[in-house]
Amino acid sequence: MNLELTFSLKKGRFQLNANIQIHWQQPSTHVIFGKSGIGKSHLLRCICGLENPTGVISWHEDHNHVHWLDSERRMNMACHLRPVTMVFQDNQLFSHLNVEENLRFAFDRATANEHDWQHCIDALKLRDLLSHQVQQLSGGQAQRVALARAILSKPKLLILDEPLASLDWQSKQDVMDYIKRLNHEWQLPVLYVTHDIHEVLTLADQVIMLHDKNAMTQVQTPRPLIDILQDENHPFYGLGKSSILIAHNTQHQQDGLLHCQVGEQLMRLPIAQISDKGASLSSKEHTHPTNLKTVAEENKLRLCIAANDVSLALSEAKDSSIVNTLQGKVSRIEQTTSGQYLIQLKVDDQYLLSEISAYSFKRLNIEMWQPLFAQIKGVALQRCR
Repeated sequence: MNLELTFSLKKGRFQLNANIQIHWQQPSTHVIFGKSGIGKSHLLRCICGLENPTGVISWHEDHNHVHWLDSERRMNMACHLRPVTMVFQDNQLFSHLNVEENLRFAFDRATANEHDWQHCIDALKLRDLLSHQVQQLSGGQAQRVALARAILSKPKLLILDEPLASLDWQSKQDVMDYIKRLNHEWQLPVLYVTHDIHEVLTLADQVIMLHDKNAMTQVQTPRPLIDILQDENHPFYGLGKSSILIAHNTQHQQDGLLHCQVGEQLMRLPIAQISDKGASLSSKEHTHPTNLKTVAEENKLRLCIAANDVSLALSEAKDSSIVNTLQGKVSRIEQTTSGQYLIQLKVDDQYLLSEISAYSFKRLNIEMWQPLFAQIKGVALQRCR
């Protein structure tokens, strides 16, 4: 699946320029990130057909190539004909309809079937809310209903415009857990707009940055989140240089620690630290019994690790209180502007970043492709998902 954007939108002194391709090699979440007022929502509205830019917007799927916009040929597909559904911050549910009627409004106009209906209701825990009026719903409940209505319209692309901005912490966590699962349960690519770093860390596979200068905003080429975090000049203010590791097989618990694997190597994570204020780590919850991809996803954790919380050693420590030691090989060496050294280790098929002093770098005599052991304190591990 591929979305090609080559257009310009002018509104007064403001101008938005895009010349990128957004490619979903497999269904995933691309997060559009930038400061407030930079034009993130304008970008989404152009894609949906709610704005009238000049240029080309086209959708590629398998061998089909459909132009949604081609201003040179005076072709502009109406927004209701584009296979896109957009969920807004204020959910925009119909206040004169109850929850079930809101959902049926989308269901009756799409190709969704009864299996889709039951799966959606159960996955989003809406069965007990079907008879409720919209005014009776909490913010998190209303946003789950809005997501369900969007899914039941069977779009080719789901677009979410800061859908969590007005929710409390626990409601955000609940909704984010489901958004991430949309990719795998429904094979649905997602475009997600936010200016919240935590949402980026939790949801993003790729990040699309927006930059502005002199009232002109440029849409940047998508980049993997993992690559951006390891860039010394990454744009996430307040967050240092970091790595994301994917831990698998998060099933076994012992002595207050969750045992999991990074590649073939064992990690032990403090359950209280990883569980996100009570979020379940069980693969059984929320899992559709016939979907093996979902089972695999539920057995994963996305861990964010600050580079300055990773120490390096030439040999594996056997008499240390630090229980997480990962062996890898040096794949990148970079001296920072502050005189520190960033050392990137290839750990199986993943990458871990460590920030050490120039003194430590020289003392260890670090060279490219040298085997090293990375030591990570359990308290330094933060669950992104």
